[in-house]
Amino acid sequence: MSNFEGMSLAYPVNTVVVKAAVNLEDHEVSVGSMWRTGNVLFRAPEFPSSSTHKMEKWARAADSQGHDYIIWVSNRPRADRLVIQRLDSYYCFEVSQADS
Repeated sequence: MSNFEGMSLAYPVNTVVVKAAVNLEDHEVSVGSMWRTGNVLFRAPEFPSSSTHKMEKWARAADSQGHDYIIWVSNRPRADRLVIQRLDSYYCFEVSQADS
């Protein structure tokens, strides 16, 4: 048993559906694909709605409660991967493909 089995996340896990995707084919992010949030990784310096125009690779997604998210490629030393961020939040989370 690993040290992480049975641990609960501090934030709820949400499943989102991609509504729009730009240049994320190499990460298998496409319209209609489903993704799941995970643990919090870091706090971004700004809301994603003010920074998407600067990004080359991103996707817009929504959960079943009507919350909007952006999936984007982070290049931080400890989070050099896809992350997900709610449009009304500074917090960035792990993201992984959801089982269909």
